Amino acid sequence: MELETINKLYLELSQIATATTDSELKLLDKINEVKKQREELVAALEECRQAFDFTRQYIGEEKLPAIKGWSWFDADTKAREALASVKESK
Repeated sequence: MELETINKLYLELSQIATATTDSELKLLDKINEVKKQREELVAALEECRQAFDFTRQYIGEEKLPAIKGWSWFDADTKAREALASVKESK
């Protein structure tokens, strides 16, 4: 192979490698952004769960019993399940 051909191939491969590296960096940035958003959502959901517990403790079980079908109870159940699945997937 001639030196000129080798240089052209090297240049092309360098450009491909740079494009791949840029794409990988953008992808890693996006992954980190999604991880951060996930952590924020988990923290917010845990805070909501704790608020449910505090509210029930304050109001009392007799006034706010855990009854399936009540919106707060169903939401709390879904939140507990979601948090458990998130913790299992780590």
